[in-house]
Amino acid sequence: MTTRRIGFLVTVIATVVTVTCGGSSSPTEPTTTTSSTQTGTSSSLSTATASGVTATSLMVSAAATSLAVGATTTVTATAAYSDGTSATVVPTWSSSNAGVATVSSVGTVKAVAAGTAQITGIYDGQSDSVDITVVTADATVTEISVSASATALVVGATATVTATATYSDGTSGTVTPTWSSSSAGVATVSSAGTVTAVAVGNTTITGTYGGQSGSIGLTVTPATVTSLAVNASAMTLAVGATTTVTATATYSDGTSATVAPTWSSSSAGVATVSSGGTVTAVAVGNTTITGTYGGQAGSVGLTVTPATVTSVAVSASATTLAVGEATTVTATATYSDETSAEVTPTWTSSAEGVAIVSASGTVTAVAAGTATLTGTFGGQSDSVSITVTAVTPLGTVEVLYNSGTPVAGFQFRVTGVDVTGAGGGTAASTGFTVNTGNNIVLGFSFAGATIPAGSGVLVVLDVTGSGDACLTDLVISDSSGNALGASVEDCLTISVP
Repeated sequence: MTTRRIGFLVTVIATVVTVTCGGSSSPTEPTTTTSSTQTGTSSSLSTATASGVTATSLMVSAAATSLAVGATTTVTATAAYSDGTSATVVPTWSSSNAGVATVSSVGTVKAVAAGTAQITGIYDGQSDSVDITVVTADATVTEISVSASATALVVGATATVTATATYSDGTSGTVTPTWSSSSAGVATVSSAGTVTAVAVGNTTITGTYGGQSGSIGLTVTPATVTSLAVNASAMTLAVGATTTVTATATYSDGTSATVAPTWSSSSAGVATVSSGGTVTAVAVGNTTITGTYGGQAGSVGLTVTPATVTSVAVSASATTLAVGEATTVTATATYSDETSAEVTPTWTSSAEGVAIVSASGTVTAVAAGTATLTGTFGGQSDSVSITVTAVTPLGTVEVLYNSGTPVAGFQFRVTGVDVTGAGGGTAASTGFTVNTGNNIVLGFSFAGATIPAGSGVLVVLDVTGSGDACLTDLVISDSSGNALGASVEDCLTISVP
């Protein structure tokens, strides 16, 4: 009966064929079994063919690496795969010196004669080896020599110690002794020979095997910085703005802490960084902020954009107005680079029934009350409150006239009070149109009518204010448009020759 093993990642399918003495053969029904052990005798049928997963490494170990003549031990192999998994496998075994030690297909090693042989396993294109030392049956260990991959470690670091036994028959080989540390508070050692530095100090690592011991000294120094991570509270800044960078150091003992490194900027023309980690944006561009500490460095990129508006201040030339009056509001913007300038924001009024504001900032009082005027620019805004008071008329003022000539038109300015309207008098009864504005009163007739010569009340003015009304800048014209030599008497009487 012939059995053939075909290696796959998980399943081994064995087909058994029985050969008769007459040379003919008839296959039995194939049987399928599942096993975590994988064979290496058919490595040409790789795991990649079965599933796309291949072996990436092979690790061979022996239950004992030092044997007396006639003794046996077992070698095993573990394969690591491209998908990150691993499994115990059965590779193709071979011995470099079958006269010293032989190895079976299942990994049984037999010591034949004193010496050293290398046992090698090959699986799916990967291989690894282990040395087997064979000593004579009556040979004894005469010396243990200990070596370390490093004899000076920083706190948290590790090293490996190994031991070599020398025998009375002159042979030697690597052995696995019983390991110990003279000061476990400084460094510990595992049964496999892994030394871990715990605290600053000195210790001795000793290996004992076959009644013999060997030692090696180890010095542990303070933990060192293994990496530095730099962070910024903001990685994009407007010109003139600031941010803060911080650094966290990770040490060889696995701890970490915030530290104060030496800071630098790859482009100080774009952004500077202080010793305390304050970054100031100087000009538009990109830079890298780097912290250096304990021989390690970390960096963070920074982008600087144009200056932005940080605040807007609004002011008004007057904050209390009477109905009909006007004032002006202005706005000044302050930028992230600490400059400032007068700007034209978008203006709004919280109560347009009280006061309205134009795009250019002209405020007109509409009715009694309070309105908040707000200017918004560059994402920032500010406001000013405007109080509008009602106009309380003081009464009326009669403008008199005494004219020896018909009057076709008149104009004069009123001082001492504010004129809010005009009407009545001879001007009204004659059909004159009377207009007022800016304390100027103008009267004329579209139909060409004239005020006849005589005397009386020319027009009645509606006024406010606490002063005495008086006429000035007087102009009187006749029907031909000629100015008449008129004068003002007693402030409110117009005299025309």
